[in-house]
Amino acid sequence: MNLAAGTRLGPYEIHGLLGAGGMGEVYRARDTRLGREVAVKVLPRSMASDPERQQRFEAEARAAGALNHPNIITLHDVGVADGVPHLVTEVLEGESLRALIQRGPVPVSRAIGLIVQLANGLAAAHGKGIVHRDLKPENLFVLADGRLKILDFGIAKLTRSDSSEGAGVDAETTPVFASLTVAGTIMGTVSYMAPEQLRDRPVDQRADLFAVGAILHELLTGTQPFTGETAADRVSSILMADAPRLPAHVEREIPGIGAVVARLLAKRPEQRLGTAADLAFTLSLLHDRPVPPEAGGERAASGVPAPPPIEFRQLTFRDGSIGTARFAPDGQTVVYNAAWGGAPSEVYLTRVESPESSALGIQGAEVQSVSATAEVALTLRNRDIGGFVQLGTLSRVPLVGGRPREVVDSVYFADWSPDGRSLAAIRLVQGTFQIEAPLGRVVHTTHAWISHLRYSPDGAMLAFLEHPALGDNAGHVCVLRPGEPPRRLTGRYHMVWRLAWKPDGREVLFGGQGETGMPGIYAVSLDGAVRCAYGAPGWPAIEDVAKNGDALIGMVRPRMRLETGTRTGGLSSVKDLSWLDWTLLRDLSADGDTVAFDETGLGSGGNAGVFIRPTGGGPAVRLADGVCSRISPDGRYVLVVHQEDLTVLQLVPTGAGETRRLDLGDCSINHADWIPGSDSVLVVGSMPNQPRRLYRVEVVSGTIRPVNDDVSVLGTGASVSPDGNQVALRDPDGGVRIARLDDGSVRRVPGFGGTARVAGWTEDSRRIYVSFAGEIPCRVLRVEIETGATEPWMEIWPMVRSGVDGLNTVRMSADGERYACSYPMVDSTLFLARGLT
Repeated sequence: MNLAAGTRLGPYEIHGLLGAGGMGEVYRARDTRLGREVAVKVLPRSMASDPERQQRFEAEARAAGALNHPNIITLHDVGVADGVPHLVTEVLEGESLRALIQRGPVPVSRAIGLIVQLANGLAAAHGKGIVHRDLKPENLFVLADGRLKILDFGIAKLTRSDSSEGAGVDAETTPVFASLTVAGTIMGTVSYMAPEQLRDRPVDQRADLFAVGAILHELLTGTQPFTGETAADRVSSILMADAPRLPAHVEREIPGIGAVVARLLAKRPEQRLGTAADLAFTLSLLHDRPVPPEAGGERAASGVPAPPPIEFRQLTFRDGSIGTARFAPDGQTVVYNAAWGGAPSEVYLTRVESPESSALGIQGAEVQSVSATAEVALTLRNRDIGGFVQLGTLSRVPLVGGRPREVVDSVYFADWSPDGRSLAAIRLVQGTFQIEAPLGRVVHTTHAWISHLRYSPDGAMLAFLEHPALGDNAGHVCVLRPGEPPRRLTGRYHMVWRLAWKPDGREVLFGGQGETGMPGIYAVSLDGAVRCAYGAPGWPAIEDVAKNGDALIGMVRPRMRLETGTRTGGLSSVKDLSWLDWTLLRDLSADGDTVAFDETGLGSGGNAGVFIRPTGGGPAVRLADGVCSRISPDGRYVLVVHQEDLTVLQLVPTGAGETRRLDLGDCSINHADWIPGSDSVLVVGSMPNQPRRLYRVEVVSGTIRPVNDDVSVLGTGASVSPDGNQVALRDPDGGVRIARLDDGSVRRVPGFGGTARVAGWTEDSRRIYVSFAGEIPCRVLRVEIETGATEPWMEIWPMVRSGVDGLNTVRMSADGERYACSYPMVDSTLFLARGLT
């Protein structure tokens, strides 16, 4: 198809041809509605009637439309005009990576920078379940400013496609050798294809990593790692031969780079790096690692300095947990809140040259931000609603002290604008998180949970953390320019927490842990390049950065403890069941004999695990990877969700037996429970762009249907009654409700709100146990669900008090005699760091 200048495709006016490829032609065009230049990709007429080509074109549109990352080309629109299918993207100014390579080997430092960007973009795609499968220099574009963009998801494999069996994967895959001998084309380009792809075996994200290895080798050497006169020769080389070693000067400049390339090009997928995020992290560490002068003469001669040493000064010395710390405008005064020795949290002032802190007389507050005019924004009466989320009333008070003036309720995080005239905030409104900038002006809403909102130094953008799953602090660093959709700057981190801008606004510092390895403080640029700024054998938390570059770092030692005891045994019956470092209770069996928990902290090594353990003591047994929800009524199975695919629910046996998988399509799972007396399970989950709701899933057929379309759910603690007819849950207002599974009706249990949590059901399904988060001791009530009549049942005291501000999970046995509970214990020390930025 040849579109002449002036041709219209819907609202797009064609200006001229930009290029052509096997999947279509690309034209420069003008969007007449918005007055902007765009690129329009269309199928040639000779291919438009080909169902397979049409399917692949639509797959490209679905894949590209699901992605939003600075290293992936931005999709504006998809449509069909005059029978011509087309997609519309941003216009790119620069050159393909192929053109760059044709000029000779690329300098090592630049090559690694480009591959780090490529890895970051792939991490975003892989996080959406999308494998590119056709990575090659022709599909990578380098902009004039050095940014790299990934193009052409035309043969992407949607690994989470909701297509019926046989239509999602097989229909998109053409056997390679059949293509070579019959069709004359192949899915992907031979020189960059992984062995499993060439053998027509199932592929995952590691196939893309093989292609990245081939591209990196070519960037560093100017030649492809697997060569041959014909495509068949190159296939044979990939399957049988080892890639040539990198030149010695490359290895001298970046010691270890050869091992990384060799691992990427391993013949077996399991021998490669596991994720693109791991690759970006590894390359960043190699590139930024100081090289001894005697071993790295060329590196030293290149003028790349080793990072300066970081100097630390300890600012706090007491035992307990620190909430948030911020610099005052002078950069020498620090405002923070802390709970020392088990006492309530209080707001303190200290100076960077002094070991002493003075209290401001404001208790129970969380510091949010300090303005340029020395006014403190803080939240009061914070209530824990679960899943790391604490909401409070946003207030403001002069730094010199006084009575706080309340502003607005249901605030999670807030930050002053750089000029100190207005506040931005993350709020939870009717179960939906929203960013307001300034207060009252909603600039972003999401059904994921978001945290740690910070203005850029120039006030033009906001950075925040996005966490796809409630109760899981894995996630991404995002930036938002009001009036535009947010952009993810990073791939998924196993844990990500707290952030601050560098004074020049070019990078965002954040605390994170990749899928493997120790946590650290990382810096990500606005084009998605990530580097490790500081690594430590613990949890370094970036609190704030002053205008002179000094940073506040909290060294945090977090632990989630698990304990059990009995109502009649009192404190003498309490037993510690903690296993590793983040033993989060998920369930207590109805008979009180077994606890189910998961480990997602450093002890898990980046691989979350599900465990069971007898309450009488004895070792824990690891059942599966992932996080768990509930033990089945007969104790034979545990419901498990794997963190890398929140749409798959697993029924894992506690003894001998096979695991059963239920694929829930587009439903992202937050929690699940068994429905006694049926072959169904209850799921708390969310469909795309919808709030969390209750769904009933048939185990045999996998059929999923909502219990009630109008009921949104807060938290993950929905609990099904022993008779299988009722669900106790928390709604977005924090109250306790009972939903019936037979007719979907819902009624509120009177008298509860805020921090109330459902801890279990009585055996007769007429009463529930209710506990209260954020209290020490933690009250447990037995509540009549019909009348709301309450009976004080017991009080639970944690074995440890310092660094503990309440229990987050309580589970009761059906007879109400045995309990299990978990609670976070945090010990923090605040430091001033110089040289970090």
